Amino acid sequence: CCCCCCCWRCLQAAGAAELAKLQAAKQAALAQKDVQMQQLEQLKARILEERAANKAEGELVQRKAAEEAAELSAKEAAWRQKLLDMNAATKASNDTLLAFRAAERVREKQLEETVEAFCRHKAEVDAQRVAEKAAKEAAKEARRKAMRDLMEENYRQWHQNNEQQLVADVQAAQQKEEENAAAQQRRC
Repeated sequence: CCCCCCCWRCLQAAGAAELAKLQAAKQAALAQKDVQMQQLEQLKARILEERAANKAEGELVQRKAAEEAAELSAKEAAWRQKLLDMNAATKASNDTLLAFRAAERVREKQLEETVEAFCRHKAEVDAQRVAEKAAKEAAKEARRKAMRDLMEENYRQWHQNNEQQLVADVQAAQQKEEENAAAQQRRC
């Protein structure tokens, strides 16, 4: 079933490509998180330096740091959600692939059962043909034997009739000879 194998390979390749795509997106998100964490650390360091340098702007810097921290926290939460979504998509792809494989196993089992049923039926048909052929041969042989027996009986009857006719002809010839000899004796 080459077409099914090709479809199976295509589905496997598509599943593998989807998994590779999800893994690449996951790696990119992790790299982005690292960059963001570095940025956050740099931002915190800069804020601390500015705070030490300029205490008058301390509140503003704190507010700004809080806003940026909140922004980074929101980005991190979004990143976490994206990872969760990608994990869910990966799980859904795996579940779909497993379901397809299970359906494929069921289809293969059904195909095997169909082939086995066909083979059993073919064997039965072949056996029936052999039996019918043997019965025909036996009937043909019985007809031949009956014909031989009839021919032998006809020959035996013909032979017996010819023998009886020959005996009758010989007796008739002997009787005629005897009559001729008796007639000649009477004449003399």
